[in-house]
Amino acid sequence: MDEVMRLVLSGYNAYDLTYLMFLFVKIFAAVFIISMASNPMLEGGWSWDTANALGLAALAGLLYLSVTARGARNLVKHENFGYVVTGLISLHGLWLLFGDGAVIEYIKPDAPLYMWAGIIGLGLAFALVLLSIMPTRFNVFGGYPLFKLWHRIIAIVIVVLALYHTLAAGFYFEAWYQIAAVMLLSIWICFSRELGMSPHQATVASSKQFLVVTLLGVTIFVAVRNIA
Repeated sequence: MDEVMRLVLSGYNAYDLTYLMFLFVKIFAAVFIISMASNPMLEGGWSWDTANALGLAALAGLLYLSVTARGARNLVKHENFGYVVTGLISLHGLWLLFGDGAVIEYIKPDAPLYMWAGIIGLGLAFALVLLSIMPTRFNVFGGYPLFKLWHRIIAIVIVVLALYHTLAAGFYFEAWYQIAAVMLLSIWICFSRELGMSPHQATVASSKQFLVVTLLGVTIFVAVRNIA
């Protein structure tokens, strides 16, 4: 409530606040609902489903980051959110690697292309984090305009790689309408600015809020598939 009042006093209107407070929840819910639209009862086991639910949460986080990064006041929140998302991507991979011995075959040179897309996406996520920290940012890009341009380009490349990794794997997105829905959702979110469909981009959701939603979402996702 204190943060809401601070933003109101800073000049944001009620529509901006409503949109931004709940946007990350809507994105998160949309990704998970679409993933369960085809065969919600199909289960891969508690460990497998948990690892992949973390990956879906990371994808939702990547999408949210693409529309919530305007203004110096939000830099710290945006950075922290990015750290959490990068951590979730890492946890997704490590959980699968140590939880299923067969996964080691998917990180070898002859691994499927969609697996390499995930690995490259993770590498770019770490690179984006490192390149965003001063003085590295200044040494590499010089000024803010060039940094902002390349930050957005790399971020969109990461989203594309994450989408390909997720959809090509076919674990939870088997039906054509699931793939189409996720693609349309991602395009709308990533390019809402260019399409003139987004309000002031103030990052209201914190990394702590995202972790809480992730915990709830992962629990529901795994429980539905393994208990129901």
